[in-house]
Amino acid sequence: MEDNKAVLLGDELFYSAFHYSAMGMALVALDGRSIAVNDALCSVLGYTRQELTRVTFQQITYSQDIDQETELFERLVAGQLPSYQMEKRYLHKSGQLVWVLLSASIVRSKDGEPLYVVSQIQDITGRKVMEQELRSVQHQYELLAENAVDIITFSSPDGTFQFISPASRTLLGYMPEEMLGKQAICFFHPDDKETISQLQLADTDTFDCRVKHKEGHYVWIETTIRMIRDEHGETAKLIGIGRDITRRKDMENDLRRSQERLREAQRISKIGSWEWDVSRDYIKWSEESFRIFGKGPGEFLGKLEEYYQFIHPGDRGMVEAAVTKALNGEEYDYVCRLPAKDDQWKYIHVRGAQQRNAEGVIVGINGTVQDITDRILQEQKLEETIERYTSLKKYNPDAVVSLTHLGEIISGNAAAETLSGYKAEELKGMHFTDFITDPYLELTQERFKQFLSGNLIEETHIVLRNKHGQLLDVVATPAPIVIKGNIVGCYLIIKDITEQRKKDELLIRSEKQSIAGQLAAAIAHEIRNPLTAIKGFFQLMRSGSIKDAYFNILDEEFIRIEMILGELMVLAKPQDMKMESKDLVRTLQSVTLLLESQANMNNVTIRHCFEAEEILIRCDENQIKQVFINMLKNAIEVMPKGGAVEILVKPEDGFVTVSITDHGCGIPRELLDRIGQPFYSTKEKGTGLGLMVSYRIIENHGGSVTIRSVVDEGTTFEVKLPRLN
Repeated sequence: MEDNKAVLLGDELFYSAFHYSAMGMALVALDGRSIAVNDALCSVLGYTRQELTRVTFQQITYSQDIDQETELFERLVAGQLPSYQMEKRYLHKSGQLVWVLLSASIVRSKDGEPLYVVSQIQDITGRKVMEQELRSVQHQYELLAENAVDIITFSSPDGTFQFISPASRTLLGYMPEEMLGKQAICFFHPDDKETISQLQLADTDTFDCRVKHKEGHYVWIETTIRMIRDEHGETAKLIGIGRDITRRKDMENDLRRSQERLREAQRISKIGSWEWDVSRDYIKWSEESFRIFGKGPGEFLGKLEEYYQFIHPGDRGMVEAAVTKALNGEEYDYVCRLPAKDDQWKYIHVRGAQQRNAEGVIVGINGTVQDITDRILQEQKLEETIERYTSLKKYNPDAVVSLTHLGEIISGNAAAETLSGYKAEELKGMHFTDFITDPYLELTQERFKQFLSGNLIEETHIVLRNKHGQLLDVVATPAPIVIKGNIVGCYLIIKDITEQRKKDELLIRSEKQSIAGQLAAAIAHEIRNPLTAIKGFFQLMRSGSIKDAYFNILDEEFIRIEMILGELMVLAKPQDMKMESKDLVRTLQSVTLLLESQANMNNVTIRHCFEAEEILIRCDENQIKQVFINMLKNAIEVMPKGGAVEILVKPEDGFVTVSITDHGCGIPRELLDRIGQPFYSTKEKGTGLGLMVSYRIIENHGGSVTIRSVVDEGTTFEVKLPRLN
């Protein structure tokens, strides 16, 4: 072996590589003793060559590493390993431990016999110390990360998560392993991705963004990024600390929204705010305050003397006195004028409250400034309007009363006193419903609400009861009282039509009886049919041919006769007007039944189309029946050759429309405007009173009638009535 060693070391190339290598090298015999070592190894271990060649590697190896290296060494010598590498610790001559990276390989003879081992030894003590320190720091960091409320992350330069603390589960709902290997930007809100990707971050920087929670909502996270750079200055790693700031953001958003709402409220109400610091003599104005003054922040510095300069000269002394009183603890409240465009003056209302320090000394005044120009001008116009309306009420022959928005009477003219039986002083404070009779009470209250909400109401027929108990038919026409664009009440112009209504009732009854007479022949024909059937069955019964079915038929025919006669009697009998809630569909069905006989005699078919099963209206059913009998009767009579009359009932928003269409000769356009006038009729023997009465009835029910007609094609009467459902 010594000869082989000598030969090997005698080789000039090996000798240079062995002795002058910067890495520690040794030739180790099979018993573990060093045969030869170089200077680099001596430097690493602190021993001389002679000292190292007198010991085995086991003697200078740290005790905890001996077993592992001995096993590897023996396996190497036995041919089980071609080489091995391990990190181990040597005992330095000074007693300290030296960490090395050991690479060992076997040298064999030509016969394959092991001769000795060549070991390369690299000092890695510095690295191992750093690793130990890093592990210690990392252990402490992991303890911190495990228990930290904030999310702590390690990421690659492209933002891919390499480590995430458990706080991710608490803040974002994800387990750490669900986020590992994914880029942070994948979890950002779409609106934040582009902004963050364009950020030029410093080595330590902070930004806010929204991060998607596992449940789908977003959480505001404040992220502090620390860049770790390598020896070349390139980013090697990103350390991030994320803190949930959702509550803070919500508070900031709430504050911002509150400020925006305050600004908007001030703008809408034309009320600005201000703060005066007495010691500094500085007034801070809100955005709306500057708008009211017609100035910008750069134009108005806020000194008290500057404020005085904006005031109308005639009001300046009053304002200065108000300020002095406020500094003495008195109320701060006044109205003054400011210059405006076109040599006009703007009116403002200023109010304030004192702010005191702990000693009770006034240190400031906070308050509001409101533009009340519109209100002042409206009040001036209202005064003029009141004067004009006073004249109108005083000399108007009809009763005129003014009501508040609650329906209370404010005033009434002389005609109102005569109509109601009360003096003007007695009327004041009474409610208008105190005079309305029950059948009209609900309708009147509903119309009053509609009127105050801005829906214009035309004249309304109602029945009043005056102080003496008399019932009076009147037509009430409302007129709004408008202040600053708002309806704050109304005037009622009330016309007494009691005598006119009596005349109209006589005319309606006369027309009703006329219709009843005209229907009598057709109804008699209609009754004759069931009477014929009854007579035949009666003869059968006399002959002894009695069946139960005959009694059912007889019963049905009696009911039909009774129904037809009942409708005829209702139509012919004079009755007082009675407003009730009625089903218009059933009323029209009843009218159709009454006119079926006349329609059959004229070869006319009556067709229905009801778009609802029940349509409630408030009406006098007898009068409404009279209207539709008249219109259907006219439609039947204008089709002497037969045909079809169509009835379409269509409910609309607050109204119901009944269309009755015939296919007769039609009415020329130039004559349409005259339809409904008394004593004008397109029929040879007509008086025109029927349609005139029908128009009057519909108007009294708050409805309207329109006519559409085409010559040789037909005519449509369209009746529009208020509905309840």
